[in-house]
Amino acid sequence: MKLSKLVLIAWIASLLMANKCVQDSEEDHSSENDFKEVHFDKNQTVSKTMAIENWEMFLKQSQNAIDLTEANLGNLQIRIDEADAKQKQEWQQVCDYCNLHLIRLKSKRLNRNKQFESELKNYQATVYQKNEAFETEFSSEMETINAKLETLFEKIRSGYYK
Repeated sequence: MKLSKLVLIAWIASLLMANKCVQDSEEDHSSENDFKEVHFDKNQTVSKTMAIENWEMFLKQSQNAIDLTEANLGNLQIRIDEADAKQKQEWQQVCDYCNLHLIRLKSKRLNRNKQFESELKNYQATVYQKNEAFETEFSSEMETINAKLETLFEKIRSGYYK
């Protein structure tokens, strides 16, 4: 049982390291979970088709970000399971905070998607503006969650908790 957990941890760590190496080797240092925001000029009329395409791109990118965050939370949970009592408590607080906020964020995304679908029936340019505001809010909240996780992982990697 312990051996399988160690193999899983090593596998996840190698994936994260490989991802980091790929990110470091890219000239523009962009990653897959960065949101490619498409903004139209305020004077430009955003058609229904343009709004749909933009929203679908956001849904795909946000799902990738959610998947990566969930993988990081899974990795943290494995580390929590093998940590000592003090570390377990501190790390579990971060894990719980991030899980709760990610669940809320996924729910907001689902609700906005339902609203968008119903707003398409009587499409107006303000629909795109609502989506744009939501995308900005989503990105900000996702960055907050991932920053909290990254800070904890940096402390773990640096030996701060040993």
